[in-house]
Amino acid sequence: MSLALPAAILTRLEESSGRLTRLYHCPLWIPSFPDVSHGRWTVSRLPMGLMQGYWGDSYVVTDAAVLLRNDVTWMSVTPPEIESQELGCRLAHGHVVVLGFGMGIAAANAALNPAVTAVTVVELDPEIHAFAADLDLPAQLPPEAAAKLRLISGDATRWCPDPDRPVDVILADYWLPFFDSRRIVEMQAVQANIQATQAFFWGQELSLAWALYQTHGTVPVLDDTALEAFITHLTPLPLLWPRGVGYGQMLVRAAAARMPPDLRAQMFPPAEINRG
Repeated sequence: MSLALPAAILTRLEESSGRLTRLYHCPLWIPSFPDVSHGRWTVSRLPMGLMQGYWGDSYVVTDAAVLLRNDVTWMSVTPPEIESQELGCRLAHGHVVVLGFGMGIAAANAALNPAVTAVTVVELDPEIHAFAADLDLPAQLPPEAAAKLRLISGDATRWCPDPDRPVDVILADYWLPFFDSRRIVEMQAVQANIQATQAFFWGQELSLAWALYQTHGTVPVLDDTALEAFITHLTPLPLLWPRGVGYGQMLVRAAAARMPPDLRAQMFPPAEINRG
């Protein structure tokens, strides 16, 4: 799928990592979060901090909402979280299934996408359902976007759609951390249940970069043709990813910034950690 990325994304990708530290301005629509707690879950705030984004750039972050589970950050309105979800939200189309409600950001921004006709959010945790009720996304969104939203209870790893409502795109984000070596296998099992036309999962750039490293002993920057051939050979997953914007380079940037330190040290010589 071809995609004209917003200027903000292109600017971030064109600048060398770490050269400039900027005040972070979130490129997605963000709900107004109530200060609530439900069981293990609490909404908190990060007053100010210096943070590296998903693509490796550095930002000053202020007044960022954070969703904690047992005092561990689960989701947040911060550069690594938002940048890692942004492509999926912008590429989504048709009937979108969001696996995991989280803070509602992916669901809301999918609903705001004119190419999206319906958004089904699958969430298992009743405490997150209570948080979603307090958040009340439909009341915060324009009526035409709110009308697309449907939140249901279900296990993302087992959920199957109604045959009369086929799924065009999966947006999956219900785990921590960004990277797990079996994430692609997990997503294959999810896709076997849902049978979506395309699937985007949180941290997929890291999984692809790791697969490239395992194959080549390095992380080469592939053009779209070579990357499509590699993905097709790697997995039967119909991955959703942008063409014509240097996605092969984006994989390298994400891996150099966000892979676990021990794996990053294997994948990149010290001089290349911040390449891009």
